[in-house]
Amino acid sequence: MLVLTPLIVALLPLAVARSIPANPAPRQALADVETNGQRLARGLAPLKPKRNFDNDAQKRATTSSTPTTTTKGYLYAVQGASSRKRATTVGCVISDGTWYVGGTCATYTAAVTGEQATLSTSKGPCTITSAGVLSCASGNTASTFTLGSDGTLTYSGSSVFSADQVPASGTRQTVYTGASHAVSLTLNYAAGTTSTTSATTTSATATKTTATAYPTGTGLTVCSASDITSFPLSCSSDTVENTCCTDSPGGHLLQTQFWDTGSTSTGPNNSWTLHGLWPDNCDGTYQQYCDTAREYTNITQILQAAGQSATLDYMNTYWKDYQGDDESFWEHEWDKHGTCISSLEPTCFNFYAPQQEVTVYFNRAVSLFKTLPSYDWLAADGIVPSLTATYTLAQIQATLTKHHGYAVNVNCNGKVFDEIWYHYQSQGGIASGNIIPAAPVGSASTCPSTGIQYLPKYVSLT
Repeated sequence: MLVLTPLIVALLPLAVARSIPANPAPRQALADVETNGQRLARGLAPLKPKRNFDNDAQKRATTSSTPTTTTKGYLYAVQGASSRKRATTVGCVISDGTWYVGGTCATYTAAVTGEQATLSTSKGPCTITSAGVLSCASGNTASTFTLGSDGTLTYSGSSVFSADQVPASGTRQTVYTGASHAVSLTLNYAAGTTSTTSATTTSATATKTTATAYPTGTGLTVCSASDITSFPLSCSSDTVENTCCTDSPGGHLLQTQFWDTGSTSTGPNNSWTLHGLWPDNCDGTYQQYCDTAREYTNITQILQAAGQSATLDYMNTYWKDYQGDDESFWEHEWDKHGTCISSLEPTCFNFYAPQQEVTVYFNRAVSLFKTLPSYDWLAADGIVPSLTATYTLAQIQATLTKHHGYAVNVNCNGKVFDEIWYHYQSQGGIASGNIIPAAPVGSASTCPSTGIQYLPKYVSLT
């Protein structure tokens, strides 16, 4: 009997699909069922095993150690609402309740009551007068200011420094400093209300509200108002100062696609389907399940509540689980991979609303998938699904490399072509930055050099 490869995992019930043994056993052929050896002898493809959600671990390098938590929060120099650059010489990184003000590190303490957060500063209290004037303890005042939609505070004739922190409750609170004074403003999202961009002028608290269908990408992260190209490309340096704007440690991104055939066919018969968007480490290893507090079980509801019906409709067609449980598949992809993308951590958003990063992840994965029409590219070069034709690895690789710009992973189940991995780096973070094609790192393609079968969907293989 043919010894099955380690990639062919055991047939597992769906109920235990998320809990596989360390070394999955190969598929066991029953005595009254034709064996894979017999099928291969007759020139047929091997029986396709039930795919375990985690079988990508069988193809990729061993998971690295548990990720460490990095404190987010930086001082930004703001010139108007369109220029926002992280200060490197004028201040210090926010850490343990400190930030840079007028040559010294001021201290603050945060108090959270329910959904409202307030700040006390060592520079004394600052208030907003009824005329909209910023006034600090010394009696000094600044010109009338406005609170921009990107969370920056500006007032006539002056630069303003801003810095962001998120207290335990998840409410975004922003500390603004000008010259030698500081003011704290609380910016709180309240679902179902109208979006406003101006600060309250009658108290020291400014409220930022938004509709339930909050924005999900461009303009919301701490990187989006900057020149994206000013941030280092992910995996270009061993030292990363700002993991909101340079994805790290998972800076090598994979956009992965499935081609499911036979009784497990999914999606249109002229399109590959989406597997996921994965953040690998720069050496090809990877982390997984990085934040149990953000492992969600309601992806469909999250997207619906965020007004992302178009994205959800597309996923229902092109992001399919071969067993029909799309929701569980999406939950798995977010829980295992999405929570490990550093630029999608809540602290990376200017005005974070709970679960907002989930919609960004799925929107970005879908938009990237739309730029990779693998079926069309292959078909244009005569590589089409067939029960009789076979192809070489060089043929498939040449076509996909021509369009992607770099080699890809061409993966097979035995000799059956069933998965593609496209590789990328990011610049400026996933939410609003650039995703740039890159060369593969880590595991090699698993298809043989010749005799590759690219089988049609929805056709019996018996």
